Amino acid sequence: MPGLRAGQDAAHFTYGQDQSVGLGLLNGSARGRVGHAAPAVSPDGVPLGVLSRQLWGNMDTPVPGYKLQMDPEIVRCASARWAVTLAGIQEALPAGQAALVLADRESDVTGYRRAPRRPGIEPLLRAVGGRKVNGAVREADPLHTERGVLAEVVAQAPGFGLHTVAVPAQPARPGCAGQSARLASLEIRVAAVRLPVVAATQQRQEQPVAPRWTILAVDPEPPAGTSSLCWRLLTTLAVADPKAALAMIALSTQR
Repeated sequence: MPGLRAGQDAAHFTYGQDQSVGLGLLNGSARGRVGHAAPAVSPDGVPLGVLSRQLWGNMDTPVPGYKLQMDPEIVRCASARWAVTLAGIQEALPAGQAALVLADRESDVTGYRRAPRRPGIEPLLRAVGGRKVNGAVREADPLHTERGVLAEVVAQAPGFGLHTVAVPAQPARPGCAGQSARLASLEIRVAAVRLPVVAATQQRQEQPVAPRWTILAVDPEPPAGTSSLCWRLLTTLAVADPKAALAMIALSTQR
């Protein structure tokens, strides 16, 4: 497993001054830009610096002489920032440096999953449960799964039993109550799957469709007044036992 971690995430920068220029609309009302960055983290969780950073968003009041950081077509497609940042990560890392790239559910799009990756650059991302999958990696696989929706396929996969993990406290957010720190007994299931090729991307010279391992972690009986956890992860790294599954879950929380 790669020792270096790189976590992708975005942040909105909003400005209230009417005289500000070079900004665009965010969420339909606020004006600003979207920043998308990928900090590097050591195996011990120590921040090492930023590997890639870009500003995104259409400008409704262009700055004279200012050149966009991105091609306008890429800026228009918000989901493209995951693949663009992945390319920036690989450009920043030394040749031969392996890394595990962490991302959230928003990154589970075809353009990112099929983006070019050099050997040793492995993704670990939160998965969209409604994603269609094409079944097992090979017919003789002990984790054989049938074709269907990812959430249903992994829910029917062989289980690794219950495993206790520490869940940190979550602050309250608009529309979401805060949660106290607790121990959760997670039911772990793993399925080896392939994701179907989207017809629109079949002719592109991109990353071949690689086998993916899906991990489901859910607490079937959360404490009263506490929302149930349900994590679905996708990775190209093999997950063959409970130890590997728990390691992936722990790494995903680092993002």
